[in-house]
Formats: sequence, C-alpha cells, structure tokens
Amino acid sequence: MSEELINLKNNIKNMKYPLQQILAISDLQQKDVIILTCGPSLNNYTQYLETIDPKKFWIIGAKQTHLIIPNMPGFFTTNLSIKSDYKMKPDQILINVSQSHKPNADINLKIINASGRNSSCIPNMLISDPKQNIFTIHGMDSVSWGDTMYESQLLLARFLKPKNIYIIGWDLSQLITNNKHFYNKIAQYKSQINLKNVEKQRITQIIKSTSNLNKHFKNKYNIQLHIVDPLQYKCCVHSSIPRITKEDFLQIIKINK
Repeated sequence: MSEELINLKNNIKNMKYPLQQILAISDLQQKDVIILTCGPSLNNYTQYLETIDPKKFWIIGAKQTHLIIPNMPGFFTTNLSIKSDYKMKPDQILINVSQSHKPNADINLKIINASGRNSSCIPNMLISDPKQNIFTIHGMDSVSWGDTMYESQLLLARFLKPKNIYIIGWDLSQLITNNKHFYNKIAQYKSQINLKNVEKQRITQIIKSTSNLNKHFKNKYNIQLHIVDPLQYKCCVHSSIPRITKEDFLQIIKINK
C-alpha cells in the first residue's frame, strides 16, 4: 500500500475544486512516471507490470489498463466511453475527464473545446505554437480536449514533475492496421480498419501534433519523454520522441528497484 497516495486520496476529498486537487498532486514525492495506454503493444508488458515498484515510479493507467493491474497503487483515468465503474483501492486515485460528473471519481475534470477542429484543442495548440501553455487547468475545473493521452495522462504526468516519462501502448496505428487496443483479438491485427472520415481526421491531427510534443515537454517542464517498444506495432508517434526497447525498459525498472 502507498501511504502517500492514501493520504492524498483522503485530503482531496475535502477540496472544493479540481484545480486544488491537481495542485496537491504536484506536492507528491518526485519520481519518474510510467504511462500505460490502451494500444496493442501493451500486451508485450502485461506480465511485467505487477512487478513495477510503486515506491520508485508513479503509474498512470488509462481506462481498461486498470483491469490488468487492479492492485497497483497509482492514478487511473476514465471518461464517458467507460460504462463500468472500476472499484478503486485506497491507494488508487480515479480521475474522470469528460463532460459529465462521475460520482465515484476522486477528481472530475470537465472537457472544453471538445472538437479536433477547434484551434484551442491540445493537438492544434501543439502544432501551431508549442511554446504556449498547453497542459494546464482552465479556471478551477476544466481542460482542453486532446484525446485521452493529452487531456488526462500527460496533463497529470507533468504535475508530478518527473525527469522521465515512459509511455507504453501509445501506438496511434489505427490508420494503417486494425491493432487499435491491447484488449482486441490478435486476429484483428492483420485486417485493415475502416475508420470514418471524422475519426481519420482526428487520429491524423494527433499524430501530426506529436512532432512538437517532446520539444514542448523538454523546454517547458524539463521532462524527457520515451516511447517503449513500438516497432512491432507500427507506432505512428513522431520519431522525435526517443524510442527505448523492451529490454532496456525492463532493465530500467530493475535498476530502480
């Protein structure tokens, strides 16, 4: 059990605004962050995730990743696409980022500018001017739209103030294969996906925005991003974000134990 997360979870219950809750997170011990997203390359790591030492890393898991590490202390993000209410442990903090309030979430953030065509959504902001403040809270309770990775996971990670962020499962490969999520059947990987035009535009814009993402995090927050083991799954995240192999990543979590 993580006493630090248990104390945080109890403290933020008494805070009125999400901004206060997020700022409280920034007071936590500084550790590197491991982000788990739902791309198929996450399947390469499911057997190792429970061995990660939560005393050495902060874990941020997106949506269904909670199902494969149900006992791991950390932060888990959700949105309206998740119908079931995950049962959180005392040292797990659930963050809902959507346009609707979830009563079981520890922190509820509202999405504004919920359109990939809006100039103030996160992908477009990264493309137009990566020097501006992008991963931030608007007012007391809102964030800009940016797909799950931008509007919740990277937003939260930057408030944890790590030196390194290791991202697993962020493949963005829907445009060229059907390997959309780690929980899809393996047989689906071989077939072509038939995306609607609006979905193609959204994914294309996010992929384009990743070209400035690493530059933004290094210059703005002095944080280095890493994409872990994407090659097998045709990762479409821009090559300016350094790749590390599965073997190197396993060595990193071993060294840090």
